[in-house]
Amino acid sequence: AGIPFWLLGKAKEQLDFLLAFMDKDNLKQRHLLELIEQRDAVFRAGGLSEREVAGAHFSALWASQSNTLPTAFWTLFYLLQNPVAMAAVRMEVETLLQETGQTVSGFRAGGERIDFTRQPLADMACLGSVVNEALRMSSVSIVLRQA
Repeated sequence: AGIPFWLLGKAKEQLDFLLAFMDKDNLKQRHLLELIEQRDAVFRAGGLSEREVAGAHFSALWASQSNTLPTAFWTLFYLLQNPVAMAAVRMEVETLLQETGQTVSGFRAGGERIDFTRQPLADMACLGSVVNEALRMSSVSIVLRQA
């Protein structure tokens, strides 16, 4: 935005911390997903500096969080207000758990992960409808006009 960092207090220090957090060595230590490593290889092959690569990783993290968290919040908000929808979604999840041989009790005890692949999630009509309705009800359309 062209604002000098000295006007932003500790913003430069915080930016440097976040970029270091997303650095290649830091990502490797935390055993992150293969996707991050693939992105890392593509960026480095393109000649980006360490700071530019870290910035690209941070941008992807920011974008994913700024979309996922509000969607999850509003979906849960509307589900908690509608017991019929909650029961339908719960039934879908329980059916999928049974079909895949997974249990919630094992997950709660900290011993198991619950893994759903993309297709079974895409086939969950009630959950998909609830998420889409939450997005419809809570999305804000911003249209900027110049007079």
